[in-house]
Amino acid sequence: MSASASRLGPQAQRIQSLGKGEPQFAAGLLLGYRLFVSGDSSVPLEAPAGAAERVAQGRDRRIQVLEATARVISERGADGTRLVDVARRAGVSIGLIQHYFLSRDDLLTEAFVYINEFWIDQWEKAASSEADPPRKLVILLRHSAFEFEDWREVQWRIWVEFWSLCNRDERFRRQYTGIYERLRQPFRAAIEEGVAAGYFTTESVDDTVDRLTAQLDGLRIHALLEPERMPREHMFELLVRAAEQELGSSLPTR
Repeated sequence: MSASASRLGPQAQRIQSLGKGEPQFAAGLLLGYRLFVSGDSSVPLEAPAGAAERVAQGRDRRIQVLEATARVISERGADGTRLVDVARRAGVSIGLIQHYFLSRDDLLTEAFVYINEFWIDQWEKAASSEADPPRKLVILLRHSAFEFEDWREVQWRIWVEFWSLCNRDERFRRQYTGIYERLRQPFRAAIEEGVAAGYFTTESVDDTVDRLTAQLDGLRIHALLEPERMPREHMFELLVRAAEQELGSSLPTR
């Protein structure tokens, strides 16, 4: 056992034991664990040349599989998503998928979490470019209606599948709280900043956020199922109007 594994403790020792007889593979696993624990790739570690690249390649492969899974879920539904469909969509083997994910349920769960994190990260990046709280809130509402070109229909269909699974499967329901809290965070931050700066008034920021995100969810379903009756432009207008009524302030949409 290497000195690095000893310093990292029993979990790292167990990880390195997975590569027993294959020292380069073991070192790569250990490097990945060290990066996960410390978040610092500069921490010294006895790893062969190329180990960091292999860890990065593994991370890219996971993302490739998760994005393919999200698209298959949007097309076939969660119940109809098979590993063979995901493998075909991602251009990888079923064995590689099973290497990264312990079960089909693990794959589905991580796909839901991944697409949600991707979506909210993009929201936050867009909102962080604007210091003015009313404009920041408008950016969030606009992204709620229009989102990102490559993922628009995929994202909304996935949400419908996620709600359905949460309703009937406790394993997925446990993911609900964390995912929705992440959804609420950027809205809460923008509204709190607006209240502090005197732009907005509300008796309860949390209640306002809950009502706005509930309307967002409801309008998504109408826009997905009745696009002619509820085009995205109209969805955005309704969200802005609801926010203005909630916060007692006009929002700049131009």
